[in-house]
Amino acid sequence: MGGGVVNEADFEFEWPYREKADPDDSRELLAPARGEPVGDTVVESTCVFAITWTRRGTKPTRTLPSWLEGVDLSSFGDSPGQPQGAGADLLELHEKAGWFRVELEKMLITFLKELGIDPQTEIAALDEKEKEKSFKAFTMASLKTMESCSRKMTDDYGGDHMRICDVVRCSIVVENEEQLAAVLKALVGGQFKGEGAKVTVVRLKNRFAVPMFTGIMDCLLNVLLEVEGQGGHVCEIQLHLAGILALKGYCHRFYEIFRDIFVGTAESYEKRLDIF
Repeated sequence: MGGGVVNEADFEFEWPYREKADPDDSRELLAPARGEPVGDTVVESTCVFAITWTRRGTKPTRTLPSWLEGVDLSSFGDSPGQPQGAGADLLELHEKAGWFRVELEKMLITFLKELGIDPQTEIAALDEKEKEKSFKAFTMASLKTMESCSRKMTDDYGGDHMRICDVVRCSIVVENEEQLAAVLKALVGGQFKGEGAKVTVVRLKNRFAVPMFTGIMDCLLNVLLEVEGQGGHVCEIQLHLAGILALKGYCHRFYEIFRDIFVGTAESYEKRLDIF
């Protein structure tokens, strides 16, 4: 992220990892292109989704840039389930998911083009070793395998196949925060639709506001895709910022060390974290 330079000498702040910075640290922080100190508040930071800036001795204040207005940054929704008729058993659920996968892919390609994002474009970002990585703006994953679905159904959901909501999944990678906000605003605001089809966000996990323990930040959305005459299916959309995604491999090694602690759903391992 380019832009002006903000000296932190007169400011205290929180990193996404919730660690307090050393007030005597003389480092300079890169702010987004639009970010400038205004009065007693820096209106933008290196990640407007996560970091709050404030002048020492005052109540924390956060002023969002104009392009972020109208975007609800709060996570919402409980762990979703598939709608009635999605499948009498895991096999039928999986078979029907194949049809919805095709529909979701077509709709998302059109949706991204309408936002001015080329689904086929390659976005470059540097990893922790400053090596360039490339990510496709839109990737429609293959269906989650029956083996993986069965294991998740047994281990995480007590045998209830209707709680598996990531059989159909895809990822959107954007280059900057402005694109991130535009996509999120359009999805949550109900602008994602097609002829005879309706998409509703039933759950949003904004991990830019509350990062994973590994430091990774992204947005996970569960969307209910309903098509006339075909019923509905809950799918998963992952929304990534390229600069952070490039560090995912490095951060994932910490997950590997503590894999046994973090098995299961996010809710289950967060409960185990509280024990510590």
